[in-house]
Amino acid sequence: MLRPFTLLTLSATGLATGLITSPDVAPARQTEIAQSVAEVSALRDEIGKAASATAVLDRWCVSHHMAPEGAVIAEKIANKPVPATAQLRRTLQLKASDRVQLRHVRLRCSGHILSVARLWYVPSRLPASMEVSLQQTGTPFGKVVAPMHLDRKSAGSSSAWLPKGERRTAKIPPLILFSQRALMSRADGLPIAYVVEDYQRGLLGFAP
Repeated sequence: MLRPFTLLTLSATGLATGLITSPDVAPARQTEIAQSVAEVSALRDEIGKAASATAVLDRWCVSHHMAPEGAVIAEKIANKPVPATAQLRRTLQLKASDRVQLRHVRLRCSGHILSVARLWYVPSRLPASMEVSLQQTGTPFGKVVAPMHLDRKSAGSSSAWLPKGERRTAKIPPLILFSQRALMSRADGLPIAYVVEDYQRGLLGFAP
């Protein structure tokens, strides 16, 4: 049985029928795959428009009975200063004196890896208390900076699994379902962070 999710619209996506037609896939499995594709497609659309990807993932985990509300945590892989490329300097509107920090994390809920994110941000543009929290805790970036009410704008997305045109979706989901890029800025337009998020097969960790 398909778990509910707020943006699931099978009729709108047209993915419930005709997507998986390989003869070696049982009809029940075809339906299950089509439903999963529709949900992940809706999730990608919601994240692309959301002010906080963490909040969207939190709702996903709750609606799919994967974890209670607020269970999404950031498992740090790295948090270190890095040199800024010319492209990053333009994107973040960096001055010569600005330092860039890379925060590389896995976002999890109850053992399920939901995404792997690389986020480049400017520490001097954050309150000192937020920078301390980013350095010392497993709180996701979106939750730490929530009081700043940053404007998150999509910078594009890509997918190895969701269909394009007549391309069929693989019956075994890849490790990375889709990727999302976004720029987070203050109300006055000054960029704070640029993020690349790879959304993982762990999103499908709920029992059908």
